[in-house]
Amino acid sequence: MPIEALVDTGSPYTVLTPKDTVRFQIPLSRLSRHPEIISIAFGGLDFTPRLAEGAEFIFKDKDGNEHVIKHEPIYALEPTTPRVKWEERGAFRFPNVIGMDFLKKWRVKSYLDPYLNEFTLEFRENSAT
Repeated sequence: MPIEALVDTGSPYTVLTPKDTVRFQIPLSRLSRHPEIISIAFGGLDFTPRLAEGAEFIFKDKDGNEHVIKHEPIYALEPTTPRVKWEERGAFRFPNVIGMDFLKKWRVKSYLDPYLNEFTLEFRENSAT
C-alpha cells in the first residue's frame, strides 16, 4: 500500500509514524529496539524507535517504472505513552519521514519547483536500486 512521507533534511532518521504502524497492523512489541537509540523526540512527543526490518521503498520514475529500494534502518515509532492515549496525545498527526540517512545512503538530490508545485527526487546513477 502506498504511504505518504515528508522528505525532511533536518531529520537524521527515516521513520514510520503511528498512523501507518496502526494502519498496517505492525506489531511494535515484536520489533527489536536499536541498541544505541533510546528515544526519538518528534513534535513534542517521545517515541521508542523500533527496527522495521525488511521494509522496501518503491518509487516510480517519470515514465511510471517502479524501482525497489531496500533501506535499513527504518524506525517504526512507538509513542512512550500508553496506546489508549495515542490519539488524545496527537500521535496520529505526524507524517512519515524520509530522513538524511536515506538521502545520504542513496545519494539522492532533491529539486523543488514551487511555480509548478513539483518536488522531485533524483537518484544518482551509481546508487544501488
